[in-house]
Amino acid sequence: MSSARASLLAALAAMFWAVGCRSTGPENKPENVTVPAVDASSTDPPGEAGDASGGKGWLVEEGQVQPKHVDRSEVLAKMKGATHRALLVHDEQIEECSSMGGSHAFFTMVEPSGGVIHFGGHGAQLINAFQKGELWVAAYEKLPQPESVKNEPWCVPDRTIEGRAIALVQVASREEGERLLRELGR
Repeated sequence: MSSARASLLAALAAMFWAVGCRSTGPENKPENVTVPAVDASSTDPPGEAGDASGGKGWLVEEGQVQPKHVDRSEVLAKMKGATHRALLVHDEQIEECSSMGGSHAFFTMVEPSGGVIHFGGHGAQLINAFQKGELWVAAYEKLPQPESVKNEPWCVPDRTIEGRAIALVQVASREEGERLLRELGR
C-alpha cells in the first residue's frame, strides 16, 4: 500500500471516529432521557387501554387533501355524526409516482362484510401510517356505485372501491371494533 493511500485511510478513519464520538448535546445524555413505565402483565397495546393507536386517529375534513392525525376523541366525535361506519382490515398501501406524490390505503370491510374502502389519495402523505392486517373502525362516504381508482400515469393499479374513509381509529381486536360500532350507534 502506498504511503499516500495509507495516509488517506488514516485521515478517513480519524474523521469517522471524530464524527461518531462528537457530543450530541445535553438532551441526549442518559440522565435526561425518560423511559415510560410499562406494565409487562398488561395485554393492552401502548396508549389508552384497548386503544391500539396510542390515542390518535385519522380525520379528513371537507376540501382537505392531507388527512390529519389527531386525538382519538376528535375522530370519534366526527364518527358519531357519520351516516356510514364499518370495521375494516388494512390490505394494502400504494405510493403513487406523480410529482406531487400521494398515499392510497385500501381496507376490506369486515363488519358489515364485503367491499373495499379507500383512504388518502393524490397529495395525501400517509407513509407508514398503516400496517397490513391492522383493524380500524371508520366513518366513510358510500359511493353511489363502485368505482375504480386506477391511474396508470401515477402508478395506481386498478382497485374497485365502494367508499372513501373520512375518519379512522385503530382497534386492537374485532371485539373492540364491534363494541365501538355499537357505541357509535351503527
